[in-house]
Amino acid sequence: MRQQGDGSYRELLSRIRVGLLIPSDCDILEKRKISFKGESFETRLNELCDFINNFSSDIVCLLPNNHMCDQLNAAMLNRITSKEIFLIAEDTIDCISYMKKKVEKVLSNNDDDDTKTAGLSRRITIKIGAKVMIRRNIDASLGLVNGTIATVISVSQDKNTDYIEKVKVRLPSI
Repeated sequence: MRQQGDGSYRELLSRIRVGLLIPSDCDILEKRKISFKGESFETRLNELCDFINNFSSDIVCLLPNNHMCDQLNAAMLNRITSKEIFLIAEDTIDCISYMKKKVEKVLSNNDDDDTKTAGLSRRITIKIGAKVMIRRNIDASLGLVNGTIATVISVSQDKNTDYIEKVKVRLPSI
């Protein structure tokens, strides 16, 4: 969905996905590669954060593994001065009654294991001004698709319990 206006880039990403790059793909990717000056991981991470912050529009960095992605996300979040907001996913059960106990059992065995939530974290930290990425297709006609980047603009919480009721985000123009 995100590459619908750029067929050649969409095709390149599809070939990467299945491991069938052609020579021109390598040329395109080589032109977009970031060359780091620093030697240490921390220095290179700061260079990457600077690059992203200085880029004129929202960009996506393709990284080799989830750990590096988590490190980059944490470093970018640390650069935002607003206070941290902690979100914890809560599973709700909406199914026919005889299935409810089975579903509850699966969910109770799943408290700390992100791998059983299709790679989505149960606990995340955000800040006002942070970029967030939708990781599921919700409604393509509204642009709410896997990979859409939005910006957190406000958070509503219950004054008595500090329970987060709503996170408001600004989506890019479609």
